[in-house]
Amino acid sequence: TKEASIMDGDEIAAGHSKFVATSRHLARQQESASEEDGDASETAETETRPTAEELCEIAPLKDAALALFRPELTPEQFVELLITNKLYVDAIKILAYYLPKQEAIWWCLRGVESVSTHELGEQETSVLDATTRWLKDPSEQTRRSARTIAEDMNLDNAACYVAASAFYSEGSMAPEGLPDVTPAPTLTGQVVAATLGFLAADGDPASAEERYLELLRLGKEVLDGSLALPSAEE
Repeated sequence: TKEASIMDGDEIAAGHSKFVATSRHLARQQESASEEDGDASETAETETRPTAEELCEIAPLKDAALALFRPELTPEQFVELLITNKLYVDAIKILAYYLPKQEAIWWCLRGVESVSTHELGEQETSVLDATTRWLKDPSEQTRRSARTIAEDMNLDNAACYVAASAFYSEGSMAPEGLPDVTPAPTLTGQVVAATLGFLAADGDPASAEERYLELLRLGKEVLDGSLALPSAEE
């Protein structure tokens, strides 16, 4: 199994999927990846949760956000401080990188459903449904199925990037039958943060703050467990 070497500004491609890497903490990506045993079925509950200090190194935050950081802050406290100071984009980034991958993807999915400025079409709903199936049954088949549906739509909307974040969460980014290319551990958080940021900024600027706050409300509910992952029985 090979791990993808990702540098700032690199364009990541898997099939027709493309994403530009902007992580500032590439060394930690490699260190974290070496600690993983390559088990694609590893659940979100076993993921190591970063500290607030580590999140400041992983997430590409504004200088204003970094200036607010104090070593004694927990990630939850730092998110609240960022929200209080209306640094919503940075608060979203911290949550996206802090949440276990499945929870971050679930947050992103619920965000698309809640704050999209247009009524979701049949194709968008189908790709969200495919991602929900993966969340309920995180198998290789459901992971690649969600990606295939998103690629068929040319990755041209936020719902497709929810599926992309699931695809990048585990397994290989390479097409089936080719040598494995392991995604960087922070890539899912990166895609989730970018997608949620797009959702908040899309539409009437006068209501952007409302969208940011709604997304952050959902994210905190996922974090505290009140907005739980969908179960296989649902």
